[in-house]
Amino acid sequence: MKNSSNQTNSNRNDMYKLFHYISYLNYIIYTFVGTILFWLLNVPLLFLLLTMELKISTLPFFLLAAVPVGPATTALLTYLKEAKEKDGTFKSFFKAYQEKFKMSILGWVTALLLMGVSGTNLLLMNFITSFDSLRWLNVLILIASITFSLNYFLLLSRFEITSFKQALSLTVKLSIIKSIRCSLNFMIIIGSWLLLNFIPIYLALFGVGIVGLLLLLNFEPVFEFVQKQQ
Repeated sequence: MKNSSNQTNSNRNDMYKLFHYISYLNYIIYTFVGTILFWLLNVPLLFLLLTMELKISTLPFFLLAAVPVGPATTALLTYLKEAKEKDGTFKSFFKAYQEKFKMSILGWVTALLLMGVSGTNLLLMNFITSFDSLRWLNVLILIASITFSLNYFLLLSRFEITSFKQALSLTVKLSIIKSIRCSLNFMIIIGSWLLLNFIPIYLALFGVGIVGLLLLLNFEPVFEFVQKQQ
């Protein structure tokens, strides 16, 4: 009888381990699928990244090709969020892309214009060495624009926000109140890129999905804070 009980417990533990491993496998699949879907909607940008060098003459092409990045990022985060909570599907990705396209574009184009201005200034300053303070100002504007965009997309992926003014004010408010969490999003982008860059195949196949998953995990306390305020 005792041996039978031990065998039952052993089988139960094996099942728990199996489910644990399957959950990890699911995350790998979700990040892979999310990355592929993201790049499918950003083929022009991917082509430019693979074939062109970023400089003054090519910057307008990069900015134009980057326009779909905003809605695609919101869709990716929504897909990963649903995959984390339940079974995510291709349908959830494209549904989020369609439903949140307008809100994503409004916030993204605003940030993209700031990135374009600061990026142009930084590229021009490569030929000038006497404007260090101005160079750092443009770097800060670039970082702030990227960080704002990430926070904005995360909020859109989690909450039903129909007003650009509401989304903008909430993003700014949280960037102040939850400044550490919001700033960590930028560090996640840089850190993940530096680590995955050592193995380019992982960066290409899983990079965007992994970054999205890390952003969601980092922002979970912020989501809870917003829910309590509602």
